[in-house]
Amino acid sequence: SDVYKRQTLLNVLLGTLCDSVSRDNLYLTIANALKERAFDKCPVVREKAIGALRAFHTGEKDDDVTQVCLVAMCEDTNPKVREAAALCPPRYRSVHLRPVSYTHLT
Repeated sequence: SDVYKRQTLLNVLLGTLCDSVSRDNLYLTIANALKERAFDKCPVVREKAIGALRAFHTGEKDDDVTQVCLVAMCEDTNPKVREAAALCPPRYRSVHLRPVSYTHLT
């Protein structure tokens, strides 16, 4: 299957890199490429890039992956991209979503 092929490729790539510096560089290269693709002109590319960025999410508020997901969730014109960004949940505990009542507006 496609997933198996991707996992095998990543295992081979990471397995050939012996030192942690090379692995860190590969990690950063992949993350930066995905962040760049998150703003591609093609919505399908943006959707897949946002979905793949979930693996690079650290959970910090000021994390650049979090910021990319928030921008995509709020500003992207394609609903599937916004949905993919919404599935990139923050892992930090300091943000609590509260139900909001709009009864005062009626």
